[in-house]
Amino acid sequence: MAQGSTLSQPYGYDGAQQQVVIGTAPGAGLNFTYPQDGRYIERIISCVFTLTTSATVANRYVTLEYADGGGNSFAVDAAAAVVTAGSTQRFAGSMSRGTSSVAASTDVIFGLTPVFLYTGWTLKILVASIAAGDTLTKIAFLTDRFNTGNQDAPAGAVLRP
Repeated sequence: MAQGSTLSQPYGYDGAQQQVVIGTAPGAGLNFTYPQDGRYIERIISCVFTLTTSATVANRYVTLEYADGGGNSFAVDAAAAVVTAGSTQRFAGSMSRGTSSVAASTDVIFGLTPVFLYTGWTLKILVASIAAGDTLTKIAFLTDRFNTGNQDAPAGAVLRP
């Protein structure tokens, strides 16, 4: 784990908590967006999701992008791998991982930038060359949540954006 990456209390109001967030699959041919709604400041500790590609011929390249309130991406995490047509690939990102790795019949592992998500910012899973039949599913994040004094969900709840 990167030094200092687990420190949480100094960044928010009255401490912090870790939270599992289950993402709703966006539907065939669509990318995933997780908006930061202002109840918390968040940092993604880990993420897991699955990309299933249709038979449409094209390599898909997957990125996890952090965007400001204007939709401008300012940080990008990715693995040095593509997903071929007609296949299923699970991705696993971790803030404690520095480099990416992938081998045949294994997860695509990649590192995450320790970015704080503020009100109006978004985290996106983007698939380059996404086809109409491609799907992103089984999306889950572990986040550090820093209370802003504005939260309305109980600690430890599993939220669905």
